[in-house]
Amino acid sequence: MSDAAGATSDEWAQWRVLLALESELLPVVCQPGLTVAPTSVLVDYGKVPSRFTRDGFVVGFPAWTRHVSSSREVETWQADPRLGICLQTRQIHALDVDLSDPEAVTRVERLCSFWDLPIRRRANSPRVLLLFRPEAPTSKRVLHTPVGDLELLGLGSQCVVAGQHPS
Repeated sequence: MSDAAGATSDEWAQWRVLLALESELLPVVCQPGLTVAPTSVLVDYGKVPSRFTRDGFVVGFPAWTRHVSSSREVETWQADPRLGICLQTRQIHALDVDLSDPEAVTRVERLCSFWDLPIRRRANSPRVLLLFRPEAPTSKRVLHTPVGDLELLGLGSQCVVAGQHPS
């Protein structure tokens, strides 16, 4: 990742071209220190689909669960270094491993080592996001453990796959 808060051109190309998921991509504002629009219901940004108003304020991305992104939209988002990539979990699902114990995270990763999609990691946390292509779409599910949650992100969910992620 570069010094920019958002996704790099290579990251956009990976998701758009190599993985052929352009229609599933959405922008997520990653640049810290920006102002959320006073009229927005968005409390904070960086983890949910978001964009900018014409006045430069951050707002949520309306009706994102029904949105199918076009090449033109993705090209516009890719040109803005403040934007990261949010993936809708329709074709791809994710296992969000929100465990505080690094050894437990490693065990989960080993169990899922046959999955061949990118793994999202954060330098400041043992937590990972494991992506996979499901045999059949499913809905979101959460398994609570003593060291955190394992969250299956299915239909109607999204995850940040590139760009700075808030702690």
